[in-house]
Amino acid sequence: MLSNLKIGTQIGIGFGLVLLIMGLVSLFAVNGLQTGSESFKAYRSLARQSVLSGRVQANMLMASKAAKDFLRTREETH
Repeated sequence: MLSNLKIGTQIGIGFGLVLLIMGLVSLFAVNGLQTGSESFKAYRSLARQSVLSGRVQANMLMASKAAKDFLRTREETH
């Protein structure tokens, strides 16, 4: 079927197919980048919450240690 067409027509059809394939690849790439960006935002949010939780736990531990030291020594510096 393609052998019956002129060479210019065959080149045009081939070029059109290449452009179509490049367009499809571009759409998949943009979709992948958007999905990756959303996943990174979710990860960043979880990481920030984890860091804040660690800080709260550290502060609670320091307060508990200071209270224990105060009860033991009755010094107000603790």
